[in-house]
Amino acid sequence: MSSDPSATLRRACPLCGQTNAIARLSRPPWRLVQCMGCSLAYLPETPAPQRLEHEFEWEQTFARDRRARWRNTPLMRAWTLLVLTLKPGRDRRALRRIRRYARTGRLLDIGCGAGRLSALALQSGFDPLGVELSPRMAAKARGRLGADRVRIGRLQDCNLPAGGFDVAVSISYIEHDPDPLPVMRHVHVLLRPGGVCLHKTPNYNSLLRRVLGRRWSGYRWPEHVQYFTPATLGRLMEKAGFEVLDTRANPLGDNFWLAARKPPAAAK
Repeated sequence: MSSDPSATLRRACPLCGQTNAIARLSRPPWRLVQCMGCSLAYLPETPAPQRLEHEFEWEQTFARDRRARWRNTPLMRAWTLLVLTLKPGRDRRALRRIRRYARTGRLLDIGCGAGRLSALALQSGFDPLGVELSPRMAAKARGRLGADRVRIGRLQDCNLPAGGFDVAVSISYIEHDPDPLPVMRHVHVLLRPGGVCLHKTPNYNSLLRRVLGRRWSGYRWPEHVQYFTPATLGRLMEKAGFEVLDTRANPLGDNFWLAARKPPAAAK
């Protein structure tokens, strides 16, 4: 796999637009900085979209990084095996969290991967539609859900109906998209008034990151192009027009959940 940075894009902070930032970590040719304006941690240089889609596809890099952790650290090998063992349960827990805000209705699964969560949602009474950038993973999702329930490509290019969804879910997606604010503004358009968007994403404020430092499993460059905290993701959602409802973080975990609502239509 080439690490040639020639096909890269430079960007300002994707949350506030500033360019003043403090250097945090470096894994050449990639570097992580933290915005001095809003505190978001992000990569100021990211792979071009076609490289994120193919060369740095999440499932390929996850498998590669997992093998490296197994070689280097027996403790990390045990932890990874535990995570993989519990993965089916994670989808069920995610569905339970979604059902706190919507029991049925049209569900938009952003970055649906192989479609496991959408398949569970379908069995539970939802009407899901998955969107996936990776053609390989989208093919797996279509095998589970049918071709009519999975769109391939960027969310903004899928020509979905405004106000056509009751709930949107983004699990391990928002940290991958180099333009998270425009994407969330588009999600705002796609949700009905009162609709809810839920995120699960690595927590840059997590205790594990502070303890493990550069060995933190959340540092997966360059496919993770920014790292949120509950505060910075909350600000992103507010800028996109949402009201933050709730944030939940396991003190010993790597990730956090955030739920935000598109404000209900004003009474006439």
